[in-house]
Amino acid sequence: MAKAAGPVDPSGVVPMDAPTQYPERPVTDGVNAGAGNGAPDLDEEDLLRLGSYMPVLKFVASLPNATNATRQYVRQLAARQAV
Repeated sequence: MAKAAGPVDPSGVVPMDAPTQYPERPVTDGVNAGAGNGAPDLDEEDLLRLGSYMPVLKFVASLPNATNATRQYVRQLAARQAV
């Protein structure tokens, strides 16, 4: 059985109303929309690692309460695996 996590030190938590710690980065940085760098692409090593999870990912995508985004992501991963 997994060991319970210890207490969390709240001193490193940034409050939601705190000023940004990265004023030079647009809020859309890391997203494939708007200004800033897009999301990083998966490389061959990432695809190989994800391959072992595909049966579970396909199962999750097949669940009735799976989101359309989840289903689409799993379809995209499966298509890239097939290449």
